[in-house]
Amino acid sequence: MENYRYVPADEFTPESRVNWIPLGRVTKWTQQEEGVVDKFTLFLEGGLKVCIYFLSHAMFRVRFNPDPKAQYVKTRSPATEVERIEDSDIKVKEQAGFLKIGTDKIEVRVSLKKYALSVYRGGQLIHGDPGDYSLVYVKRDDGGEAIAQFKMAPTNAQYYGFGEKAGATLDKRRVPKQHFYGQYAGGDEKIGAAMTFFNYDNFGYTAPDLTPDGEVQGPLNPNSPLYQSSPFFIEHNPEPVGAFAGPSYANGILIDNTSQTFVNFRQGDQYYFGALHGELDYYFFAGKHVAEVLNEFTQLTGRTRPKPKYVFGYHQGGYGPNYNTKWKLLEVALKYRQWKIPIDGLHVDVDLQDNYRTFTHSKKKFPDPKEMFDALHDWGYKCSTNITPIVSCNTDENGEYSPYKALDTGKASGIFVMNTREDGSGTHDEYIGNVNYGRGHLTWGHYPDLGRLDAQKWWGEQYRDLLDWGLDFVWQDMTTPAMKASQTSRAVYLPAGGQWYRFTDDKCPLDDPVNGGVEFDFYAPWDDPSRDNCAIYVREGAIIPKREVEQYIGELYRHDKVNPITFSVYPGRDSSYKLYLDDDGASNKAETAGEYRLTEISHHGKKPEMFVIFCEEKEIKTPVQQPDTPEAFVS
Repeated sequence: MENYRYVPADEFTPESRVNWIPLGRVTKWTQQEEGVVDKFTLFLEGGLKVCIYFLSHAMFRVRFNPDPKAQYVKTRSPATEVERIEDSDIKVKEQAGFLKIGTDKIEVRVSLKKYALSVYRGGQLIHGDPGDYSLVYVKRDDGGEAIAQFKMAPTNAQYYGFGEKAGATLDKRRVPKQHFYGQYAGGDEKIGAAMTFFNYDNFGYTAPDLTPDGEVQGPLNPNSPLYQSSPFFIEHNPEPVGAFAGPSYANGILIDNTSQTFVNFRQGDQYYFGALHGELDYYFFAGKHVAEVLNEFTQLTGRTRPKPKYVFGYHQGGYGPNYNTKWKLLEVALKYRQWKIPIDGLHVDVDLQDNYRTFTHSKKKFPDPKEMFDALHDWGYKCSTNITPIVSCNTDENGEYSPYKALDTGKASGIFVMNTREDGSGTHDEYIGNVNYGRGHLTWGHYPDLGRLDAQKWWGEQYRDLLDWGLDFVWQDMTTPAMKASQTSRAVYLPAGGQWYRFTDDKCPLDDPVNGGVEFDFYAPWDDPSRDNCAIYVREGAIIPKREVEQYIGELYRHDKVNPITFSVYPGRDSSYKLYLDDDGASNKAETAGEYRLTEISHHGKKPEMFVIFCEEKEIKTPVQQPDTPEAFVS
């Protein structure tokens, strides 16, 4: 078993070139079909191999293991949903010292003299490795190898992505220096991020020695490790120059390695990414623009299911005295309806549980949960509860060790993480951790080993009682909006390329439009009810669909009434909009049975004061609405 010791980003230094070994000459190559994928194996001097797989016309995968005995067996990561997107119709030739692999959209060129990879589209270079020092590896002290892949960073290229490491700056090549070294460092100077991906719950950003030497921790510093890793990023080059000159383009890279990984944009006209353990495995996605890259990426990794409409409504959640009993919760729900405050969801925190025993309910505070959820459903509410990924060792609310199904079956099945350490030390019983719910409420318990399929199946089965009671969905994480005291304004940036109108809920006349591409302060004191405090702007020419106010999603439909759709068309450029409708906004019939409707709404401005609006049914998959519940359109 390897020792997965955390390594700060400034201790992973392939740019030093000290002891790092670059790949050399490609001595031969082979092409074969591996299942449904075209696979190219490059044999290098020293017995090493690089494998390239083509998954579509614009997507390929690169794998490298510095072990000469590596077999490159057919694998598919849990991060990917499919093995291939489409037949890539490969055309191959060896010419002038390069292996050229072409599809209908891109051409990948591999230097045979010294391994380096580049990508062209229509003859334009859109991605490339440096010629002399691209894919490199180094022996670690414990006998394994670390790997790094260098890439060229074109002059005007911008780099976006990386999940929750966004901080306050989208482009990770140009982050304000003060985000790394404090508010008095660097003035307006911007430098690249040197990120590492290592799942770590650095609560409050207080753990020492996690960021590069001399840097401050905090949510603005993308170099701080977080509790989750998203090593996917997009290169967008709006004005390619030099060797990359040509039309604007975008491409993406997904680094698929389960060990600690690194991405560093502090190398001037280059950047690199790498892995501390295992093989380097990454996917490349080419596109004319960012939307094409995301389309390829989400086809590979899977797309989120359509959300039910009620999740976009107003929801209330609370912990403690607000509604920590069945009767308090029902009182709150009833008052919302009496006072005509629209609301769709109520989130009941761990108060629902029997002394913080996950997947249970308190017989004292929440007796007969099914009766409670039935009543809330009658009033139009959707309900959830918080499920913390710990199975408590607590006594029940009566101070007794009564039977507890999740704990008892988990122990009997060996589901929990054990207390055995990587070097074999520790004890051979279940690991015990804790969760602090605040106000002195602490629970100790075990954690399921969710890397195992049997543990995943067991965990899913624990929800059965909650769903039988009538719970609609589950709250897996606790988040809270943060507001800064005495804040009266916020900076707003509107994208360039058009004008923007302040959204005033269709009140006329509209305010004068604001030009995009500028940043301005929006005055919005949060505690002044006389002002409209939402900085919402609409792009010129936009078509915005709206329905009438309901106390909850589907209220009028439930009472056999029609809720008309109103289209607000803003002045400006011609545009079109595809309206998606399904049966009720809550079921999954659109997904499972293909029951949905697409209606294209478009407008064309004949004169500044006149619009012509068109509605056209583009696609209907089985009837969506019954004849007695037609959709009403108002324009």
